Amino acid sequence: GSVDGTYTISVNAVDKDGGANVFSSTFLYDTLSPSVIATNPAANDVFYEGISQATVQFDDGDGSGVDMEQTEVSLQGPNGAVQVDKSDNGKDTITLGFSKLTDSGDYTIEISPRDRAGNAGYPVQIKFSYVLKPPAIVSISLTNRDYVSSLDSIEAVLEDRSGIGLDLSETGSSIVVTDPNGVELQADQTSNDVDTITWHPVNALATDGTDDGEYTVRVTPVDTVGVDGQSRQLTLIYDTQPPEVISANPVDINADVTHVGQQLIAVEAQIDDEGPAGIEIEDQEIFLQGADETRIDGVQTDDGDDTVIWSLASPLPKDGTADGLYTLVVIATDQAG
Repeated sequence: GSVDGTYTISVNAVDKDGGANVFSSTFLYDTLSPSVIATNPAANDVFYEGISQATVQFDDGDGSGVDMEQTEVSLQGPNGAVQVDKSDNGKDTITLGFSKLTDSGDYTIEISPRDRAGNAGYPVQIKFSYVLKPPAIVSISLTNRDYVSSLDSIEAVLEDRSGIGLDLSETGSSIVVTDPNGVELQADQTSNDVDTITWHPVNALATDGTDDGEYTVRVTPVDTVGVDGQSRQLTLIYDTQPPEVISANPVDINADVTHVGQQLIAVEAQIDDEGPAGIEIEDQEIFLQGADETRIDGVQTDDGDDTVIWSLASPLPKDGTADGLYTLVVIATDQAG
């Protein structure tokens, strides 16, 4: 390239009669091949979201210029050649357009530059990586070991972490519910066409206690190329039967009216829940009402298991001044509400 540059050939043609004509022609002498000065992606780049194009920029200095037609640029992926649409700006940049990458792994931009003088540069390889992040679960409309008394729907919000898109169809991302016997419940699944799927049972669960029990919910996110994200499995307790007061003291729960002759210091009630949810003893409520429905002052305690106690602030007197009709009120609540 030391003598590269513009040269001129001049010819002075003269015939025998003395006629003369001067001819000159200029040409560019170019022995240097063009070089690659920039690429996008750059060498050793790592992408976590799909890209849809690659660009290569050349420089030919003061030479003849890059031959865009003869310069070869291609893209190789983990599974072979990637189909591309090649375009250029007519000067120094070639662009490869392609569908968003869907295969995780290493990619190579292969470049064979050539200028208009026919100089071919050394082949260049630009390697970059695409790491396909699987989709993820953002949230589910219940938590593990949730206690519910109705089950009309379950909603899951998903995240597309690769830019490929979520498969929200019934054959893609899914919510699967199995009953206490391990049988999958028939359901319809809908979506908002963005990031959320919703499960609806085809047949409503019974509310008479026959369907009560422990159910398993499994949510799996899937993207549009079939990559599964990490599933999440939850357990819910379906309980439609309310807890019951099985005994009280000094009240007979099977009698319309209990006659109490001894001085009343405290009242208590034992609570049981036949359903699978069970009770939290601190969530139960007990108190004593007078005939005018006024609450008799007292303090609630419990035995830490299944019995709640209302201890009167002052025992009812035995002189007849407090005689009358009283009501023991117990509000029993299980963990399913």
